[in-house]
Amino acid sequence: MKIHSLTLPSTNIDSMREFYTNVFGLKLVESDSQSFTLQAGPTRLAFSTANDGTLPKHHFAFNIPPNLFQEAKTWLAERTALVRGKEGQVEFDFSNWNALGMYFIDPAGNIGELIARDMLPLAQAAKFSADHILSVSEIGVPVPDVPGTVVLLRRAAGLQPYRGETDTFTAIGDENGLLIVVQQGREWYPRTGISAEPSPLEIRFENNQKRFHLQLIDSGVSIQAE
Repeated sequence: MKIHSLTLPSTNIDSMREFYTNVFGLKLVESDSQSFTLQAGPTRLAFSTANDGTLPKHHFAFNIPPNLFQEAKTWLAERTALVRGKEGQVEFDFSNWNALGMYFIDPAGNIGELIARDMLPLAQAAKFSADHILSVSEIGVPVPDVPGTVVLLRRAAGLQPYRGETDTFTAIGDENGLLIVVQQGREWYPRTGISAEPSPLEIRFENNQKRFHLQLIDSGVSIQAE
C-alpha cells in the first residue's frame, strides 16, 4: 500500500507551517493563509484550517531508513522534545513489526512518529535529514466499530490486517502504508494522554495497482475507487 496524499484539518496553521518547513525541513509545495502542503518522499502531506471550535489531533508516521535510526533520533531531539514511555524511554521496539520508532508532538498536538522498519531500503549517508524521510507510512483512523471498518476496507480495497487484529486496534496494509484503525476514545500510544477521536481526513492511496480515495467523516469511513 502506498499513501500518495494525506489531508488533515489542523489548528495553529502558521506555527505548523513554521515547524514542518523551517524546523523539520520538509519541502513546502503549496501555501496560503488557510492551508499548506508538504512533500514527504513521494507523499503529499497537507494541513488545512480546522472548523471553528474543533481541536483535531491525529497520529501519523514517517518511514525512515533503518540504518539511520540513531542519527534520526539525535536529529529529532535537536528540534523538538521526544515523547517518553512509561519507563522513560524514547525508543520503542516493535519487534513483532521488525521496527523501531520514536514519537514527537507537533504544534497542533498531533502525535508524529519516525519509524525504521527492517525491510526498508538503507540510506547511503552518515547523517539524517528530512531528505531521508521515505514517505508517510501510517495514519490513525479512529472509528466506533473497528471490526466493521476492517471488513469494509478488505472488501472495498483488498487491504489485509498487518500482524494481527483485535476489536480495538488493527493495522491494515503493509510496511509501506498502514491505516491504524483504532477504537474511538482509545489513548494514542505511547502514554500521550491524547484520545483518538474521529476528525475529517482524506487519504489517497494505491493498493494492488489500484487507486482509492478514503475519507473519515461523521458517519465513519467512506472509500471509493478512483
